[in-house]
Amino acid sequence: MAVSSFISINYPIYPRPEYVNAVAMATATAENIPVPAGATHVLISGSGNFLVNFFGTASSPGDTTDGTASFYCATQKEYWFSLEPRTDGTPIANISVIPVTSATVTAAFYKKN
Repeated sequence: MAVSSFISINYPIYPRPEYVNAVAMATATAENIPVPAGATHVLISGSGNFLVNFFGTASSPGDTTDGTASFYCATQKEYWFSLEPRTDGTPIANISVIPVTSATVTAAFYKKN
C-alpha cells in the first residue's frame, strides 16, 4: 500500500503577478516604478533597505509630520500595499523608491478580481 505524504510549507504562497517591474539603483538615488493600468495591489521587496512613496518623490528620512514622509522597507522583507487612490481621488501612477545603499527593488503588481 502506498503512503502519501504532504510537504510542509513554512512560507506564504502568492498568486502569480500580472506584471513585474524592477529597478537597480545607486545609493540615495530615487527612481519611479510605473504602475500598470488596472493594478490594485503591489508586493514590493528589495535587496537592500529602501524607502517608498506613493504620492511624491521618495526621500531619506527626516522630521516629516505633514503626512508626506516615505515609508521605510527593510532588506529581504516583502511589503503588500493597496493601490487605491488617495481620499482626494488622486490615482497612483508611479511608486517612487530610494535605497539607503545600492539596491534592486522589485514590484509585483496584482489585479483584484
